[in-house]
Amino acid sequence: MVVVDAYEERQGRLVVKLGGALPVVDSRGPEFDMGELQRYLGYAGLCPPMLVRNQRLVWTVVGPRTLRVSDADDRTGATMDYEIGEGGCPIRACADRPRAVGKKTVLTPWSATALDFCERDGMRVATRLQAAWLLPEGSFTYFRGEVTSYCAER
Repeated sequence: MVVVDAYEERQGRLVVKLGGALPVVDSRGPEFDMGELQRYLGYAGLCPPMLVRNQRLVWTVVGPRTLRVSDADDRTGATMDYEIGEGGCPIRACADRPRAVGKKTVLTPWSATALDFCERDGMRVATRLQAAWLLPEGSFTYFRGEVTSYCAER
């Protein structure tokens, strides 16, 4: 199975192909624009330079250890709330994201948790990340990733 989970040029898309050729899912539209932007924002702990280089990001303080980020050019109203840990690292990102359920989407609580930060090229970078839908029947972790190498371009 090949999955393309992308946000480019302010447009999101989710494409799933069996064997890399037979399309099973090809989802696009405003809900996917919003959801893919939120996923991009939620994975910032894996790539801190994206926060500095993306000048369209707008940050707002919403609590003692919570920052809200949005994209100034976004048309969907997407936001992501970041919980900042004791050491200043973004340890958890949360939002209500559109989730595909059958042929429609449903706003569903979602989180991305950054784990095991270390210093790389002068930056603190998460070495592990997991993403989960926070469903009424319990948390469904659908992604676990580990950074095995990292190189920051200058």
